[in-house]
Amino acid sequence: MDSSSFAPAWHLRLFGGCEFRHADSIVRLETIKTSALLAYLALQRVPQPRHKLIGLLWSNLPEASARANLRHALWHLRSVFCSPDRPSLILTEQQTVAFNPAVPYSLDVEEFLLRLKREAELTSDATHPDHRATLLREAIDLYGGDLLEGFYVDDAPAFEEWLLVERERLRAQAVDALHRLVAYYVGWGEYDTGLYYARRLLEMEPWLEEAHRQMMRLHALSGQRSAALAQYETCRRVLAEELNAEPSPETQALKESIRVSAKEIRQPRASASARHLPPQATPFVGRAEELTRLAALLCNPACQLITLVGPGGVG
Repeated sequence: MDSSSFAPAWHLRLFGGCEFRHADSIVRLETIKTSALLAYLALQRVPQPRHKLIGLLWSNLPEASARANLRHALWHLRSVFCSPDRPSLILTEQQTVAFNPAVPYSLDVEEFLLRLKREAELTSDATHPDHRATLLREAIDLYGGDLLEGFYVDDAPAFEEWLLVERERLRAQAVDALHRLVAYYVGWGEYDTGLYYARRLLEMEPWLEEAHRQMMRLHALSGQRSAALAQYETCRRVLAEELNAEPSPETQALKESIRVSAKEIRQPRASASARHLPPQATPFVGRAEELTRLAALLCNPACQLITLVGPGGVG
C-alpha cells in the first residue's frame, strides 16, 4: 500500500465476497463485470493490455462490442473512483489499463500477504516468536473467507479460471498460517487459544486430517480426553463421507495413545508386589499425563528436539 500520510480514501474487500467502500459508504458498481474488472486490476497491480482484459471478461462478444464494453466499464470506474482533489484509482493508456497505487486505499488481500511476508522474514529469528504469532493472527483476521466468495461472472471462463487459481493459492497460504499459529500456541501451553485456531482451520478444510490430529492433541493436552476421542470419531466420519478413506496409522496411533492414557487414569492398576509396598507420594509408574504430552510433542511437526530430564535411575 502507498505510504501516503492520508487515511485510505477507498477500501477494497475481496476476501469473503466483494465490497468497495468510500469512508463508511458502500460503492455500488453498475455490473458484475465492472466489479470483476476492478478486483482483477487491484490484484494484478501492473498495467494490463486492453486485449487481455477483453479476453478475460468479454470473450463471448464480437471484438467491436467487447471493446465498447471495456471502454464503458473504464469510464464508469473513473467516474466513481475519482475525486476533485485526488487522481483516479484507475489509470488508462491507449493500450493498457492499471490500478493506481498512488491513491490512498486499503486492500485486504494485499494486507494479508504483507503480514505473511513479514512473518516469513522473521522465521530465522528465534527470539521473536510472539511477533511472528501476532503477524499470523493479523493475517488470519484479514482472511474473511475465500477470494471473491460467492462472486460469479457469466460468460467469462477465462476470469473464472484465473479466480479459481488465485482462490486456491490464497487459501493454501491461510491454511499454512493457521497450522503454524496452532503450533505456536501448543508450544506455549496456551491450549484454549490453540483450539480456537484449530477450529478455524477445520472450518476451512474439514477433511484435513492433520487439523483433526491437532484438535485431538490440544484436547488431550488440556485434559479433555473425551473431547479428543470424540474428535477422532468426527475425523473418521468426515474422511469416510468425503474421501471414502480411513484415518491414517498416525491418527489411529494418536487416538490409541489418548485412549490408553484415559483408561489408566480412570482405572489405575496395582501389581501384586506393589500391594506390599508403602504408598508413594508421587506416582512412579504410568505417567499417563506425561505420556500423552510426550506423544503430542512427537507428533508435532514444529517440535524438532525433545529432552527428558529426571533423577538417576528414573528411566
